[in-house]
Formats: sequence, structure tokens, C-alpha cells
Amino acid sequence: MSSQSLYNADDDDNNQDQTTKLKSAIERFSCHIPLCIARYLEDHLFDDNAAQESRLDSVNSSASFGAGWVNVHASSPVRRNSLYSSICSANSQRSNSVLSSITFSDDLGNCPLPMPNANSYHRSALLLVDISGFTRLSNLLDLESLSNAINTYFELLITQVEMFGGDVLKFAGDAFFAEWRDEDNDDDDLEEAVCMAASCGWSMTQKYSGYAVPGLSSEVALLDVHCGIGVGELATLHVGDNTSRREFLFLGDPIDQVSAAEALAENGQVAASPDAIAFLKEICTFSGSISPPAGPQVITSLDESYFEPFESEPCRFTYFSQNTITSINHQMSLYVHQAARNIDDVQGKSHNWNRIADAEIRRVYTIFVKPQLTPRITGNKSDDHDLFMLLNEIMVVTLKVISRFKGHLRQFIVDDKGVVLIATFGQRGATFPNLITEKGLPATIAIHDALKINLNVNSHIGATFGKAYCGVVGGSHRHEFAVLGSSVNLAARLMCSKDNPGILVDDAIRMMASSRFDFLLHPPVTAKGYSKPVPIFEPQSSIERQWNKVTNFVGREAELKKLVCLSERFFQGDDQKKAQMVFLQAHSGLGKSSLAMEAMDKIRRLGRKYGKEMEIQKTICKDGEEHIPFCVTSQIILQLLHDHVGSVNSNGIGSTSMEDVEDDLSTDSEHIEQERLRGLCAKLKYPVGVADLLCEKWLGVAPLSTPNGHPGNQMTPNEMMNIIVEMFLECTKHHCFVLLAIDDVHWMDSMSWKVIEQLLQRGANLLIVCISRPIAVSNETIGREVLTSLRSASIGVESPQFTEINLSPFTKNNVRDLLALSFECQSKCIDDEVCDYLYEQTGGMAYFAQEVIGNMIRNDLLEIKDDGTVCWRSGSSVDAKKALYANVNDLFLHRLDRFKSEARTLLQVCAVLGFEFSLSELLGVQSRVQRKRTKVQNIHDVLQKACLERILMETFRGGRSSSEKGLATNIKMSKRQKLDNEETEERSYRFSHAIWRNCVLGTMLRERKRNLHRLIATIMEKSGFDDVVDIRSSMKLFGHLRESGQ
Repeated sequence: MSSQSLYNADDDDNNQDQTTKLKSAIERFSCHIPLCIARYLEDHLFDDNAAQESRLDSVNSSASFGAGWVNVHASSPVRRNSLYSSICSANSQRSNSVLSSITFSDDLGNCPLPMPNANSYHRSALLLVDISGFTRLSNLLDLESLSNAINTYFELLITQVEMFGGDVLKFAGDAFFAEWRDEDNDDDDLEEAVCMAASCGWSMTQKYSGYAVPGLSSEVALLDVHCGIGVGELATLHVGDNTSRREFLFLGDPIDQVSAAEALAENGQVAASPDAIAFLKEICTFSGSISPPAGPQVITSLDESYFEPFESEPCRFTYFSQNTITSINHQMSLYVHQAARNIDDVQGKSHNWNRIADAEIRRVYTIFVKPQLTPRITGNKSDDHDLFMLLNEIMVVTLKVISRFKGHLRQFIVDDKGVVLIATFGQRGATFPNLITEKGLPATIAIHDALKINLNVNSHIGATFGKAYCGVVGGSHRHEFAVLGSSVNLAARLMCSKDNPGILVDDAIRMMASSRFDFLLHPPVTAKGYSKPVPIFEPQSSIERQWNKVTNFVGREAELKKLVCLSERFFQGDDQKKAQMVFLQAHSGLGKSSLAMEAMDKIRRLGRKYGKEMEIQKTICKDGEEHIPFCVTSQIILQLLHDHVGSVNSNGIGSTSMEDVEDDLSTDSEHIEQERLRGLCAKLKYPVGVADLLCEKWLGVAPLSTPNGHPGNQMTPNEMMNIIVEMFLECTKHHCFVLLAIDDVHWMDSMSWKVIEQLLQRGANLLIVCISRPIAVSNETIGREVLTSLRSASIGVESPQFTEINLSPFTKNNVRDLLALSFECQSKCIDDEVCDYLYEQTGGMAYFAQEVIGNMIRNDLLEIKDDGTVCWRSGSSVDAKKALYANVNDLFLHRLDRFKSEARTLLQVCAVLGFEFSLSELLGVQSRVQRKRTKVQNIHDVLQKACLERILMETFRGGRSSSEKGLATNIKMSKRQKLDNEETEERSYRFSHAIWRNCVLGTMLRERKRNLHRLIATIMEKSGFDDVVDIRSSMKLFGHLRESGQ
């Protein structure tokens, strides 16, 4: 039957042209998906009636598995080259009326097509083919040569898979998985499948190990291959949605088997799992003696095979046709990367020509996401269904974030690393100015947060930016769109790092995003394609950096419940609710910030439960800022602007050339921040001079030459206060709930406190959480009379506007729970003697208890008995070390005594500089005349040791955050004082807790502290302080002069 007979005779030329395009698209898309998917789509027709029923049922993507599809076993594998021809020769027994009502509408992609059945279990032999040498090639060859080399080698290997009857399921960088499926659940067929997989692996390694790349000598570069074989039950499922993107997943024990076997095999070898060897023995003879192994074993090595198959008939495939071209085209396209979908089919050209034409070397932002879950099938349909649903929800949530930030999902895979999603930014059609600061890094953080908030799934993410090969890899009839390169490998390495705190990025991202984010430096890692250890960083906003992460949170159930319940009130109903304040007080070290962070995490999930749009803003007041008007509240406004007003070009910008992007990536986003601030002022109808003044004071922008009578030059403090209040209310007016958390309120300046008072009076759906040391021992800048009035007004009121929470020390049970979390055991496993000792020594102080537990573990004072009990390790040395923890100061002094005299002196200088300080400030004091590299290195080594001891924390700031640009505090240095490596001076440090700084200051004589303050003030004055006009530097100088006694 001809293809023309598939359509009504009345079809016009346009429909015929579109039919041709659809058939061509199907041919291209079919090369991007496994045969089993193509076969399934062909065998299970989707007709127009089913589409209507699916629309009426209208289930969401996360619950649409199996809708409209029939549960049947898939047929035998098909030859891929028969796919296109079958479209033109539909089975004559099928009715042509199915297509009679199909129109080629532009809205076809919006039709809620059903998802294929997820609950598919079958047995398979699985082959993992791993290739080595690609990374080196990418550094040696030009694009065309690299594309040819990669795809020529893949073509050779995939041809072997096709010859032996396999199906390439998925590519994984420079590796791929191939399957031989047991269709009838017959042991004989499974034995044959394992034998075919083993024979295919041997054929590959025998023919193509040590493959010399044309144009390069074997001494320069070789491509090599090794394989792993496993066998067992696999579950397959489809995740994603019915309109934008879908992925085919397979999971089960064979994945772990092939990963272990592949890790054992060296180049030119094939290794098999114990299960695979057991099946091979039923159908093959083995040379030598391969006893039932405890682990995988090598079964072929280059030209030597240790097994010999019995004679059998080779596999032959048949093809089952289909006749719903439109549906197949759409269904197939969902499994194909967006960049590959947009590649036009060039008539009259070879597949190889297309691959070369469409391949590119681009600078790409790559994200590897690893949700923290175990994707293990149990065979229990209910339990497995829960896993399948979670995997689909992970896909949908991630897709939503990627789409929001204009990125692409590269792949979703389950392999030996676990569940992994790969996304990219900067591919063809998705390049933007400020790609990293506005798209890539915010998307990375948003994915991490969305998985936690929406699904309560933690994740580890690695992100990098660099040149990569972007294009199709594979053979002529089976390939996928891929991104390959050293930076891509590094992203995977960062994701899998055991020290990953949640998100790790490379130095390229740190440099590009330093205008908005601070970065915490982590120990460097070794990675494929890099000659030296690679520096890595944890991204943090200037606010996040100062709020310590919650680790081992225990206790505080009543306080936590109170905070969550207060927030829940705002989610209930649609009416506007008056602003409220919570004043959380406690002495240093009792866990105020940890409680607030834990509460915010629960409140985020509560907002998701109610489906309400909410906003959480956090900030922190710093020592020394209490005399700087509006210091805290100006930071809040700038952060709100950055998060919600959006880029000037966010709606109107289209894709641009990569050359333009690379120019913009290296520029600062300062002008964008100015435009955002000016735009908000214009929206609120403020005079131009007001915007100029705010840009000067908040962003450090040079003032314009405005007349003396300009409104911006005559603004009173109360007018500024009203402007900030109105800006906050404008930026948050569309949210159902806003939580503003302010830490260390005892350092807040008086004008910022007045802003907070006004927000409490005028705000709606707003909860202000103030975290402070007890007011009785704090500074005088916050209005105590206001707090007193709020307390009085809240007495006896059912829903008071003011709530006060005072934290007390931990109970003994809290201390026990803290110990249990540290040892990952149940609380009942903690020995009473250990618990009693820890409680008595720490007095229930949370931070002190954590420090003591850390020291106990480091000094190996505890042991876990056979029954699981955690108790003291026996020995006299333990009794001696226990005496070290009599009180907080004794413990901290013991830690300080590990440093040499010069190092302790250096830490004293750090403490006098402040809670936070930069390396340049420290070098200005310690190396006043001439900076010798050895001395600088010694200082750096001491700081690194202090970080390892958790006395200090290091951040890496390539530039100041927007909220600090106008309020710079770094001591200015002369040119001859600068380090050769300027990046070293950009490093900043802070004490991990105020207790540490107070302890160091407590070891110093009063005269020593005065002398240091005097020295620092003198350096500030001599190094060009007269050129500094910002108030924060002036206040810092004043503070040092005051403490010096002058």
C-alpha cells in the first residue's frame, strides 16, 4: 500500500507536504529513542477517540501512567531501518478510518496524550559499554575532526549491538547501555540473551580496543572500550509530561551488576556478574575453571575469550507497522532533546553530514542533579508504584524549574550513581546575557529548593561552566544529543563528591557570579581532563552565607510548633491579616538561628501544602552597623528587587549569538541593579533625584551633578523611612504570606528598627521574626518602649500581634538525641553515662554540646558495641581526655593551644579586625612594609588550619554583593602591597560562631587589644582613607579609634 493511500483523496497539497515532513521527523526522532519505545508506540495505536477520552479524564502528568494504553507484552525487537519504510506501507488489515479525522494543527502538542504504561517488568541481559579517550580528544581536535572521531567510533560499536540483536537503551556520556530482552519469561531465552550480550561485548573489544583515531598517532591518543554484563529483572517507566519533555527510565539489580562488572574490567576486557556467569554456564562451555564467583569476573580479554557458545540460530527481527503518523511523531519527539528536535532535516545529505553541520563547541552551563533516594525495585507492585510516582514527580518538578529559567533537560537516568538528572543552559536557542547570574545559578538553587520543598527530597548538585561538544553522538541509526567535555565530567564529579553540602560549583561559575553570590571554598578535587586539582565552591548569597546551615537539629518542639502555627494562620482563608512580630531571644550558643532556619524550612513546605504564593526574606545585622542608618533595611529592599522585579530584558530578550553572551557574562550586573531600583522608584512616582540618591547610597554609584535644590538632596530620615516601607510593601503585595527573618537584631540601627515598626503597623500578611540576644544585655538602638507596649497589648489576646519566645538550654533528652544523630542511631542506644557526662559538662548549651561531640569523635573517645550501644571507649587515655571539657572556655582554649604561638597571635589580630574580615585587611596589618610570598603563604596556611578546626569559615568573593557595594569596608592597600595572585586577596573569613571570637579576645591583655586597634586605625588613615566617602568605613575607623582609647 502506498503512503498516499493513507490519507483521504481530498487532502490538499499543504496536508501532503506536512505529511512528508512528519514522516521525515519520525525517521529522525526514531534514531534518538530505544527500539523498545519505537516498537511500543507502533504497536499501540493512539486514535482520535482515545484522545477525546483522555481529554475528558484530564489527569495530571504525575498520575497518567497507563491511561489509554493496553497492557500487553511488547513484540520482538524491530530493525530500526525498517521504521521509516513501514510508515509508507501500513498494515493492510488496519482500518484507514483512524486517520480520516486527524488534522495537522499547531495545537497538537497541547493535546493531553496518555503516558505509556509505567508498570512494565521484564527480564533482560544488560551490557554497559564504557569508552575511554574522549576527553583527551576534545582537547586535541577541531570540531569537525572531533565529531567525526566520536561518531565513527560509536557507529562501530552500535553496529555490533545491532548485529547481535541488542537495543541501545540510553547513552551516558561516553558510555551506553544495551539490552537483550527476554520477551516470554523463558529461562532458555534469557540464557540466549546473556550469551548474545557477552558475544557482543567480546566482538567490540576484540575489534575496536586500542582504536587509532585518523590523523593522530597512537602515542598521542587512542580510543578504548571495556564492558560489564548483568542479568535480571528490570522495571521500565516513562516520566515527564505529555506536552514538553519525557524520559524513559529503567531500573533494577542488573544496573548494579553491570556497574560492578565494568569497574573490574580494564580496557579490552569484558567482565560479567555472578548471575550472568551462571546463565552463561547453561549455554556455553568455559575454558579453565570459573567457579561460582562471589563477585564479577573477567570473561574475555582482547583476543582471548574464556567462554564458547553452543551453536544456535542467530536472532532475526520482524517489524510491526503502525498508521498513526501524527501521534507517533508527537510521542517520539517528547523523548528527544529540544536542541535535536529543532534540527531541520536536510534532504539529499547523509546522516554524517548532518551531524557535522549541527555539532558545536559551545560554552555551556551544565547541572548534574542527584536526588537522595534509593531507586530499588522490590517486586511489590504497591511499593514500586510509589517509587515510580516519586520519580515522575522529580521529573515534573525539575522540568518546571528548568523551563522557568529557559534551560534544557539533557537526560534523566538511573545508573550506578543513583538517580541523576542533567540540565544545560546556553544551548542553541537558549542563550542569554548574564547567563550564569540570571539563569544558570539561580536555576541550580531553585531545583535544589523545589525538590526539598515540594517533594521533601534532598539532592546533591554539581554545576560547571565551560566549553563542551554539543551535538549528536552515536551511530547512523541510533544516536542521542549529548554534551561532552571536561567541564561536563567535572559537574558529575562535584555531584558525587562525598563532601557535597547540597550544591558545588567550579571556579568559572564563581568568577562569573561573584557580583551576586558569595562562595564558600571547599577542598579541591581531581577530575578527568584537568592536570591539577580543581578548586570548588559552595554558592551562597550574602545573606545565606551568614545564616549557618541547620545540622543535627533536635528539640525545640514547642517553639517550632508555635512558629509554624503562627505562619499557618496566614495561609488559612483569603482575607488580609494584620502583620505580626515574633521576638526570639536567647543567649549566644543556644540555637536561635538554627530554630529559625528549621522553622522556615517547615513553613515553606506548609505553603506548598496550601498552594499559596509566599515569600521568605532573611537578613542579618552585623556588629558595628548599629550606627549606620537604614543599613539593614536597605539590604532587604535590594534583595527583594533582585528576586522579584526581574531583569530589564527578562521579557523582551531573544536568543543571541554566543559571542555576545560571552561578552556579557564577564560584565557586572550593576547597571541592571540600577535600572531595577530606578524602575521601582518610577513605579512609586518618586522624583528622579530620589532614585539617584538611592543608587549612590545603596549601590555605590557615583552621584550625578544635580542642583542643590533637587528633592534627593533634601530628604529627611523620616522621608527615607517611608520610602523604604513603601518599597517593601510594593515588592511583596502579590504574596499571600511574607516572612521576614532578621538575625542579631541587637546590632540593628535605630532607623532600620523604625522601618520595622512601620511595617508592623502598615503591613498585611506579614510575619516579622526578630532574633536577638536578651534585650537586657543588648545595645540600646532598638526601641524598648515599643516592645514593652507590644507585650502589654498582647496579654490575654487570642491572636496577639506580638509573640515572645525565650529559649532555655537543652534538656538531657535533647542532648541524648543530639548524640544519636551524630552516630546515626536511635536515642536508646546512647549509654546513660555518656549522656549524663555531656549534659553536665555543657549545661545544655547547644553549640557547646555539638563542639564537645565533635571532639569526642575526633579523639576516638567513644565506641559502638556489638549490641549497638554507644559508650566510652575503655582505657586510661579516655579518662584523661574527658577532663579537657570542663567548660566552654576550657574546650576552646584547648583547641587554640593546638596552634603555635605565631598562629595564635594571628588569630588575635583576626578577632580584633572583627567577626568578619578579608585577607587583604589581615595582610595589611601583618605585612605592612613588604609582602613576602613566604609570609603570605604562612598566613594563608594558618587560616586554612583554623577553617579545618571550624574556628573560622572561609568565603570567596570575586565581588561584593549588591547590598554591600555602596558600603565597602575593606582596608585600602597601596599597589606595592598587592599580591601577585589577586584572587587570594578576594578571600574573606568569619568566625564560625561569636563564641570563638569572644574566646580569642578573652586571651588578650587589654593593652594588646588597644595597640592592635590603634595600628589598624593608623593603617586605614595612611592607606588612602581620605578617598573613602561611605559611612560604613567611617564608622569602622571610628570604632577602632574608640577601642584604642583615642
